[in-house]
Amino acid sequence: VMLDAAGGMRVELMVPAGAGGMIVGKKAAQIKKFRQECGAKVSVKPDPPAADASVKIVVLEGNMQSVQKALGMLSETLALWSANDPEAGPMAQRPAEYWMEYLTNQQLSRGGGGGRRAAEEDPTERELDGAPNATLRLEMKIPVAAAGLVVGKGGKTIKGVKLRTGANVLLAPEPVSGDASLKILSVQGSKRQVLQARENLLDIMMGWLRNLPEQEGGGMGATVADLRALIEEKLIVVRPAAQGGPHG
Repeated sequence: VMLDAAGGMRVELMVPAGAGGMIVGKKAAQIKKFRQECGAKVSVKPDPPAADASVKIVVLEGNMQSVQKALGMLSETLALWSANDPEAGPMAQRPAEYWMEYLTNQQLSRGGGGGRRAAEEDPTERELDGAPNATLRLEMKIPVAAAGLVVGKGGKTIKGVKLRTGANVLLAPEPVSGDASLKILSVQGSKRQVLQARENLLDIMMGWLRNLPEQEGGGMGATVADLRALIEEKLIVVRPAAQGGPHG
């Protein structure tokens, strides 16, 4: 969430990629309707070349009241999409209330006060912040059930994370020895690359957790802290920084 001096807001939200067409509408009719009925400017970002193909970014711009109205209208649009698109998969037949919570939770986890508090309580992020400027490897033991979403169809999602961040991201083919419910996801690169890739991967896995009300800590009320409770993380310095000053 970004604020300007005049009290305007800019909010970026992830939505399922399949809903993009309905949000824009034929000849941008729905976008115009958002402007007329809510007073907010609504746009769908063109996909960056390395985008995660499963999501699109919707941008809401206006004052607080108009953005809140646009959130409500966006929730209704997503409910209509999920009721009518046979490709909606696990998002099918979800009511507007579900989508409102889905969008609001993103605001809380990305830069509202709740997001900052979550970062302060994140020991791995603290450890990464304090790590030397070196080649680092972060080993994340993630639930096997989340692995498919992390990899994506034909490996598209995991490739997108690699391209966006420059980190080397690798999912072990076999579960952890002695615990078939976990797999090791390795992220290797500079401190900045590992931090960015970890943030990307946590965002992707949040989509998995929020669609699992039966999972402990899951469902629409799930937070990043709930997700971190399901993941074991270990940071390793692979190669110390070269002498002659830090880089990156």
